[in-house]
Amino acid sequence: MKKVGIFLDMFPSGGGAFQYSQLVIETCEDLVRSGKIECVILYTRIEWERYFFKKGDKCIYVKNFLIEDLVRRIFFKLKLPVAIWRKLSKYIFSYSREMNKQNCDLWIFPAQDRWGYESEVKFIGTIHDLMHRYEKFPELIDNGQGRARDILYSNICKYSSLVLVDSEMGKKHVLECYNVKGSKVKVQMFSVPDYILEEKFVDVKGKYSLPEKYLFYPAQFWAHKNHKNLIDAILKVKQQNKEICIVFSGSKEKEYYKIQDYVFRHKLEENVIFVGYIQDEEMASMYRVSCGLVMASFCGPTNIPPLESLYLKVPCAVADVYAAREQLGDSVLYFDPSCVESISVSIQRLWNSRELPSSAGEIRNKYSKANFKESLSHIVLDCIV
Repeated sequence: MKKVGIFLDMFPSGGGAFQYSQLVIETCEDLVRSGKIECVILYTRIEWERYFFKKGDKCIYVKNFLIEDLVRRIFFKLKLPVAIWRKLSKYIFSYSREMNKQNCDLWIFPAQDRWGYESEVKFIGTIHDLMHRYEKFPELIDNGQGRARDILYSNICKYSSLVLVDSEMGKKHVLECYNVKGSKVKVQMFSVPDYILEEKFVDVKGKYSLPEKYLFYPAQFWAHKNHKNLIDAILKVKQQNKEICIVFSGSKEKEYYKIQDYVFRHKLEENVIFVGYIQDEEMASMYRVSCGLVMASFCGPTNIPPLESLYLKVPCAVADVYAAREQLGDSVLYFDPSCVESISVSIQRLWNSRELPSSAGEIRNKYSKANFKESLSHIVLDCIV
């Protein structure tokens, strides 16, 4: 029987990569239960244990030693060829030794990791976005991040057996940016996360002292998330509608205090509410009792919050960027994220009507967990034939 390994390096603390990784694990679990593969999971963060040890998987913790990180930095600074790195890695790095020891027919790296191309193993890599090539926000390119991302993604493309992307536009971006054959890049669309599928009611209005009616924007406070233009649009709408209100969720880091100060300076404390980081189990309720999602990010190609919103039958207005229309069709309102007037018009329409387009049901079916698993199962089985 063929053996498949999954390598997990990110912290299981939320976010798209974590949700994606969970779905990859569940897909392989299904293949194990159906007798089609064996599976092993290597992980470098002990926090993962709460998510899969209870499921009885073969899971192995790999400790990342400081000396290994030091050697890696030296390799990187010396700009040694990756081919040499791959030859030597199993003699130097614990993760590479363990991967070779497991003798898997295929490894899956669901979080855009370098570990696959640093080791001589057959693997499927992922590239969730290449926004550092298409946008100029400092969090994407400053401090050498742009160069580091190009090294990472170009080597994933070079050494992987397949590269998974989120959309046809995501595939187009990979083909434009790196020397890779189109047949090597497969579209594996995102799905609705479990915390939405397993909806639990939480009294979020009581907990966060929210008004009866509000719009919702769940996003970390990066510049590319476009909070400032969204606030300017709220300010414009307020001229005709004093009750307009939007709730921002996200950790108190990045540009959080800068954005909060901007709200205070424009006297919008009653119209823009900050609730900080909210737990996964609260997300469905935050959507349900809102009058709509506003997804203002400049980046893509696709985004998960609109899928969450539509699954819960909550209407949304979305920035018309990259693969938004490919992902969502005519099931949402679209706006130009660089134009305050365009954003304000969509906000007003969303505020005045909670009507959901009939096509939203098609989106819910298209991005179901079942479809994700079926698609990935075919990709994995074809890759180990």
